[in-house]
Amino acid sequence: ERLKKKEVRQRRKSPEKEAFKKRAKLQQENSEETDENEAEEEEEERDESGCEEEEGREDEDEDSGSEESLVDSDSDPDEKEVNFQADLADLTCEIEIKQKLIDELENSQRRRSQRRLQTLKHQYEEKLILLQNKIRDTQLERDRVLQNLSTMECYTEEKANKIKADYEKRLREMNRDLQKLQAAQKEHARLLKNQSRYERELKKLQAEVAEMKKAKVALMKQMREEQQRRRLVETKRNREIAQLKKEQRRQEFQIRALESQKRQQEIVLRRKTQEVSALRRLAKPMSERVAGRAGLKPPMLDSGAEVSASTTSSEAESGARSVSSIVRQWNRQINHFLGDHPAPAVNGTPPRKKFQKKGASQSFSKAARLKWQSLERRIIDIVMQRMTIVNLEADMERLIKKREELFLLQEALRRKRERLQAESPEEEKGLQELAEEIEVLAANIDYINDSITDCQATIVQLEETKEELDSTDTSVVISSCSLAEARLLLDNFL
Repeated sequence: ERLKKKEVRQRRKSPEKEAFKKRAKLQQENSEETDENEAEEEEEERDESGCEEEEGREDEDEDSGSEESLVDSDSDPDEKEVNFQADLADLTCEIEIKQKLIDELENSQRRRSQRRLQTLKHQYEEKLILLQNKIRDTQLERDRVLQNLSTMECYTEEKANKIKADYEKRLREMNRDLQKLQAAQKEHARLLKNQSRYERELKKLQAEVAEMKKAKVALMKQMREEQQRRRLVETKRNREIAQLKKEQRRQEFQIRALESQKRQQEIVLRRKTQEVSALRRLAKPMSERVAGRAGLKPPMLDSGAEVSASTTSSEAESGARSVSSIVRQWNRQINHFLGDHPAPAVNGTPPRKKFQKKGASQSFSKAARLKWQSLERRIIDIVMQRMTIVNLEADMERLIKKREELFLLQEALRRKRERLQAESPEEEKGLQELAEEIEVLAANIDYINDSITDCQATIVQLEETKEELDSTDTSVVISSCSLAEARLLLDNFL
C-alpha cells in the first residue's frame, strides 16, 4: 500500500506525465483546428514538430531517469520497481495517445502529406528501438541484481524468486507494450501504404478532374461561341426581317399609290370616253344633215312646192332636228345665191341648165363637208387636249398635297426619334422602327416627286402640241369658206 501511494504521488508529480497530457491536448486542439480550417495545417505541423522535439527531450530525460533508477536499484530494489512501473505507465499512456492521434489523423486528415507520415514512421521506429533497449537493459539489470543478491549474506531463495518474478512481470509488460507498439507500427505502415494508394487515387482523380475542367472550359467556350453565333444569326435575321418589312411597307404604299393612280386614270378615261361618245353623237347627226342637205337636194324648181318638198326631204334625212323657219330661210337664200330659178320642163325633161346646176351643188356639198370635218377634228383635238391638261393639273395638285402631308409626317417622326434618343438611348428597337418608317416615307416622297415630274413633263409636251395646233390658223379655213358654206357650218354648230 505504501508503494502504491508513492507511485500515485510520483505520477501526479511526474513532469513527463504532465507533458504528455499537455502535448496530447495540444495535438487534439491542433487536429480540430485543422478539420475546421485546412489553411492552418502548416502551422499545426510546426507545432506538432515542436511537441515531438519536446517529446524526444522528455524521452531522453526519461532514459536518464531510468538509468539513475537502475543505479539506485542496487540499494533499493523496491524504489526501482516503482520507477519502472511509472515509466511503463508513461510509455503506455504515450503509445495510447499516439495511437489515438494516429486514428484521429487517419479519420479526419487523410490528405496529410507523405512527409508527415514518414516522420511518424521514423518516430515509431525510434520508439521501438527505445523500448527494445529498455527491455534489454531491464533483463541485464535483472541478471545483475540476481547476481549481486546471490553474493549477499542475506540471500534467500524466496527473496531471489520474488525479485525474479517482479522483473519477469515487468518484462512481460514491456514485451506486451512492445507488441502493441509493433502492431501500431504495422498499422501505420498499412496506413502509409494506403496513403500512397490514396495519393495515387487522388492524383488520378485530380488528373481526371483537370481533364474534366478542361473539357468543361472547352464546352463553355463552345457554348459561348454557339451563343455568339446564334446571336449574330438572330441579329442578321431580325435585320433581314426589318428590311423585308420596310420593303413590304414601301411596296404596299406604292401599290396603294398605283391603285389610286389607276382609279384616277379610270375616272379620267371614263370621263374622256363619255365626252368622246357625246362628241361623236353630236358630230354624227351634223355630218348626216350636211350630207343630206348637200347631196340629196332635188333639182331646183321655181315653185314654192319644190322648195317645200326639198325642205321636207332634208328634214327626213337629218332626223336630228325639227324643220324650222330658219332652215327654210337659209335654204332659200342658198338657192337664190346659187341662181336656182324655176324653169319649165320641156316634154317632162329638165333643161340642160338644170344638170349643170346640179353638178355645182354636188361639188359645193363635198367641199363644205371636208371643211366641216377638218374643223370638227380640230375642235375634238382641242377639247381632248384641254381636258387632259386639266386632269393632269388636278393630279399634280393632289400629289403636291400628298407630298406636303408626307413631309409633315416625316418631320414629326424625326422629332419623335430625336426625343426618344435623348430620353432613352438604349431603346434600339424603337429607334430602328422609327428610322425604317422615315426611310419608307422618304422613298414615298421620292416616288411622288417622280410622279409630279412626269405630270409636268406631260403638261409641257401637251402645251407644245397645243402651240403646234394653234400654229394652224383656223381663220384660213373660215376665210376660204363662201357665205353658203359659212352658213352651213354655223347651222352644224347650232
